[in-house]
Amino acid sequence: MALRIGWFKVHRPIYYYAAYFSCRASAFDVDVLAAGKNAIRNKINEINGKIANKTAENKEIELLSELQIALEMYLRGYSFKQVDINKSEVKTFVISKDKKSLLLPFTAVSGLGEAAAVTVIEARSAYPFTSKEDVQKRTKLNKTHFEKLRVLGSLDDLPDKDVVKEENFEVINGVLMRVGNNYVFKKAETFSHLGTESATMKGVCLKTFFLLLITIATTVLSMVFGKVSHIASGGIILAGYILSPILTFVLSITMSLTPKSAKFLAVPYAIFEGLSIGSISIILMYVLGGDKAGMLLGLALFITISIFLVGAILYSTGIVRVTTKFRRFMFIMLIGIAITTSLISIVSIFSSVFYMLFMGNSTLSIVITIISIIIASAYTLISFDSANNIVNSSLDKEYEWYASFGIILNVIWLFYEILRLLIIILSRSRK
Repeated sequence: MALRIGWFKVHRPIYYYAAYFSCRASAFDVDVLAAGKNAIRNKINEINGKIANKTAENKEIELLSELQIALEMYLRGYSFKQVDINKSEVKTFVISKDKKSLLLPFTAVSGLGEAAAVTVIEARSAYPFTSKEDVQKRTKLNKTHFEKLRVLGSLDDLPDKDVVKEENFEVINGVLMRVGNNYVFKKAETFSHLGTESATMKGVCLKTFFLLLITIATTVLSMVFGKVSHIASGGIILAGYILSPILTFVLSITMSLTPKSAKFLAVPYAIFEGLSIGSISIILMYVLGGDKAGMLLGLALFITISIFLVGAILYSTGIVRVTTKFRRFMFIMLIGIAITTSLISIVSIFSSVFYMLFMGNSTLSIVITIISIIIASAYTLISFDSANNIVNSSLDKEYEWYASFGIILNVIWLFYEILRLLIIILSRSRK
């Protein structure tokens, strides 16, 4: 074991120091450690003087050995970074991305215990801190802890108080998600990690493509089984048309409220969405016949992918920008269409005439569907912007799943609206 430790000290020093201070060290002076080698030398000389005069306290004697290791670390070209409310761990010294420094943990602050530090980790894992006031509300840091962190500069990236604006809220496919400057896309790392990678646009694209493939594969398999067996088709229709919407809604709400759960729930969400599309496809095959249903589904998929690619090009080239006004306008539009659709659905239960007028194949129904397609297309742009915010904010790599979920959610919503429009047009042409 000693040989292994020695190897790391020589060949991977930053990992050695991270492990040493995280596991072995027991006394810290965060002001001195973060101040640099000259401050550490001065503190060592001060303690040695007290030891010589026999006036040193036990804590200072314990601190001396830690300061000597810290000075050695500085002399080898490494350094400490001050405690950060958004990045520091409870006890672990986090290695920086460039592997040149260690981020001090919360318990390195004098008087700040593990119990209080854990509440900070739990609070920011739910969602990032939006202000100093928010830190006080959602953690068990007392006034002394809070003041020490403020003096250390650990809270410098946060405003004093929350400023809640209307544009910080948007709805994506009926699921209310808080976004903007003060939530998921704020520049912060909200997950507990030790030297992990940040989210990248390549990672988001790969995960989005993966979820899209799962959705399409599940859809195709559902259609194949449904075509082979009437019993299987009945089961798929029951599961996909009735159970899947409920499950996808629950999964969407869960991932929206706890973004890091998307790492585990995004794939099941894609599977259930594929099952739902598959059940609708089976119904269309029975009603329209296999050829027409296949043509309709293929056309809907082609149009959806085309709009998606055009949106990606417009956004990536900067031709279309997602501004605060754009988000606000689309939020109002979405709320309006959601309320209108809900009222129409309720009234249609009691009136078949009303249903045919608004939900059937009438001209008014086409207009409503086209408006829904426009809104869904616009929210695809917003999902691109949200993913871009995650990457630019250097959030943890696990957030790539959350960004991909948001994009897939909007693409599937767009597909449903386009398919609905094509069904209405086909039904009118058959009259």
